[in-house]
Amino acid sequence: QITLYLNAIQAAQQRTHVFLFFILGDQCRLFCHSRAGTQYTDSFNHTTMPYLHKFLWRLTHSSPADCGHDVTMEPVLPCNPIYKEVSQVLMAGLRGNPNLKALHKHFYREVDVVYRVVVNLCTLYVYQPFTTTHLYPVGQGTRCFVAFDYENRHLVLMKDFWRNWKYDSEYETYKALECKGVSHVPHALAADDIAGRFQQTEVLGLKLVHFRLVLDVVGEPLTKCISTHQFAQIISDALQAHYKAYCKAGVLHRDISSGNIIFFKGCRYLIDWEHSIKVTGIPPAARTTERTGTWQFMSIKLLEDPDSPHQVCDDLKSFFYVMLFMANCYASAPLTSIHMRAYRNNKFSWTGALDAFSKGATSKRDTIGPRHILWGWNTLHFQKLINEIVIAVCVLYCPPEDLNIMFSPELLTAE
Repeated sequence: QITLYLNAIQAAQQRTHVFLFFILGDQCRLFCHSRAGTQYTDSFNHTTMPYLHKFLWRLTHSSPADCGHDVTMEPVLPCNPIYKEVSQVLMAGLRGNPNLKALHKHFYREVDVVYRVVVNLCTLYVYQPFTTTHLYPVGQGTRCFVAFDYENRHLVLMKDFWRNWKYDSEYETYKALECKGVSHVPHALAADDIAGRFQQTEVLGLKLVHFRLVLDVVGEPLTKCISTHQFAQIISDALQAHYKAYCKAGVLHRDISSGNIIFFKGCRYLIDWEHSIKVTGIPPAARTTERTGTWQFMSIKLLEDPDSPHQVCDDLKSFFYVMLFMANCYASAPLTSIHMRAYRNNKFSWTGALDAFSKGATSKRDTIGPRHILWGWNTLHFQKLINEIVIAVCVLYCPPEDLNIMFSPELLTAE
């Protein structure tokens, strides 16, 4: 319940940290929560000790920044002449631009709160984030905003999150890719570590820095594809971006997922490079205690062995799982929606084991095993493409005895 309260506050408000006190009988604890974790006091008797009273007095006499509010997000009051102009631009831009129709559902209400944000030398005005912000109480806390660049008079994307201070920022990665001429990657306009006493947090050795990044593209997600042909084109261009980033810039993405592939005005992009690493001849040591990647799209190898290094082949397999998952969700097929949903839950999302990683690997093995389902989508060319990829991936995991089920033994011997 404590975690629920803390997470609800930081999800609904612009926060650097949250204070909380918990009373059980005559015992009390004080909490200070940030994206790096929660610090708390020993329990004390609040009827005899003055700690709670002093804390509440200091809290009520503190500045908004000291209380945990992110003062770098400056509210623009309705009486400000800029408020009406900016709110109209944000609403009209989303409603009138067909390339942003996927985001329009987040802005049905009239704009009620507008914030002014300065990122480096770029002044932006934002409304509410269009991404989910309440899933995890700790971690990066990523929020994405449609932002109005007041000086240049166009809409951009602002990404707000808490990055690990040990590693290069995502902005540096974008600039490295741009320098090497990697296509199908957005252009980073500005970025900055936010200055201020409370814009850095550290708990038990994990130090996070509040960071903002501005990109020139506010794209639509894969869910808004209008045909399997368009879907295949988008995946193809994302693969090109991944290939060129790896071969030209020596950068491995490491978080291929359906949410990190977008399209905008006929262009397709691979985004979200914050988990990427520079590829060297030496396998990199683990950067965090958590496995990098989106669980539903991780390769079988990474699920079965979380300590194994993340390699380029793992990203390529993630592309395959993205295709299979999204096709199952949206491509026209003779199966009922109930059957398709049951398949997704079982093979990509559901786990009935204590070890979720091993369960996920088992489910994926069933998906691409020698007796895998040959999908029957209504688009024949798309059906052929998916089934050929399934067979190609299946070969990588099949033991020799199972290969005989799929191929002639004479052909295997010849190879």
